Amino acid sequence: MDTVNRSAMPNPTGNEWDDPERVAPTLRLPAVSTTVNETVGAAALLAGGG
Repeated sequence: MDTVNRSAMPNPTGNEWDDPERVAPTLRLPAVSTTVNETVGAAALLAGGG
């Protein structure tokens, strides 16, 4: 996930919340969560689009 050049990726919608630089940390959260609460929180962020 860290090897992708996110600044070279286009924003698919133009919405600031869809900016690849902003989305990357949210995608990383489920992989680094260590507790049930962190995992549920990460899933909620992804389900909520953010």
